[in-house]
This record gives sequence, structure tokens and C-alpha cells, in this order.
Amino acid sequence: MLRSVIALLLAGWMAWPAAAAAQPAPDLIVTLRDEQGQGVVANITVLAPAGTPVLARATTDAQGRAVIETLPISEVRVLVEGRLPNGVRLVQRGDDAKGIRLWLDAESTQLDLRVNPDGTIEPDPATMIEPEGSAIEPDPATMIEPEGSAIEPTSTPAAAPTVAAVPQPTRRPAPTPRPAMPTPAAAVQAGEPPAAALPLGGIALAVLLGGAIVAVLAARRRI
Repeated sequence: MLRSVIALLLAGWMAWPAAAAAQPAPDLIVTLRDEQGQGVVANITVLAPAGTPVLARATTDAQGRAVIETLPISEVRVLVEGRLPNGVRLVQRGDDAKGIRLWLDAESTQLDLRVNPDGTIEPDPATMIEPEGSAIEPDPATMIEPEGSAIEPTSTPAAAPTVAAVPQPTRRPAPTPRPAMPTPAAAVQAGEPPAAALPLGGIALAVLLGGAIVAVLAARRRI
């Protein structure tokens, strides 16, 4: 009998870590502490983004911790209500007056809140880190350059206008002039006797000489 009890206890002790590891992590863990790091007891209400309906309720313990096991949606609002030990009422201001808007991760999400001495509640700057990729890029249209830091605009030098090449007319070599027939005057100037410009007296003299020679030859034949 004793052996059976010991065996059951041993089996339960060995199975406990596996069962604990199999339990799903809670969807949301809220911590609420003051500036000294002391836990603050308060009521936690988880709402839909529009403010209704109420999705879950919990109360922080002495360490200022509250656990919400399951939430049906991933975007919620977390509203904190209560008072500090000195009686100062807890207040959420501005956009957080209806609850701090929160997007839950695929795994467990932890929201760390800090209570200031005046009772105002804000995300704890020591632990709450802005989600990756949610940084706001500066808008170049609204940025003002400090005096003296103006940046000269980089301009691309304008390309020289392209001038179309005007085709030049093709110049043909001047034709070689044909040699002209020398005129009598030109022949005289050159010192050459003109062949085609003999005087009429010379022609007549040549005719008379030719006739005389013919007459002499004819007379000799008769003798």
C-alpha cells in the first residue's frame, strides 16, 4: 500500500512540469507600480477599442500585477481605476482617458504602467519600448532647416543644345577653259605671222608669179 502511494506521488511530481509547460501563456499581463517601484492595487478593465463591451476584469495584487488569461480580439483598451494609499485617485488623461489602446502580440503581451504622485498613469518609460517598425518618419515638407544649414540643391548641368549640322554645298572644280583660237592681233603680239590673215596684195603677187611661170613653161614647149 505504501509503495503504491509513493509511486503515485512520484508519477504526479514527474508529470507536473510537463502539465505546467503545456498551459498556454496569458494573453495580457498588466503591472502597476509607483515611482519607487512599489506595486499599486487597482482594478483593471479591458475594453473593446470603441469602449464597449467589457472584455475582461482583474485586480492587481500586492506586487501590482494582474493577469488576463484570454481575450477574443487583438486590439483592446486597458482602463485602470483605483486610489493610491494616500487617497489620491488614479487618473488616465488625454487619449488614455477611455483606456490605453494596446495591440496584443501573438504571444503573451505585458503592459507596464507607472503611477505618478498626482495619480496620473502612463506607460513605464523604463520598460515599455516602442514596437519595431512604428517609428514615425520625419515629414520633409514640415521640417525647418536650422539657420546656416541650408543645403544647396544639387542640379544637373543643362546639356548644351544640339545644333544640327548644316550640309555644305559640294563645290565642283571650275571647268578648264578650252584654248581659244589666236586672233591675228594676238598672233602679231606674240611675234608669229598670222596664217589666215595674209594681205590682199601678197595674194595677187603670188597669182601673177604663178601665171608668169606657167607662161614661160608653155613657151619653151612650143620652141
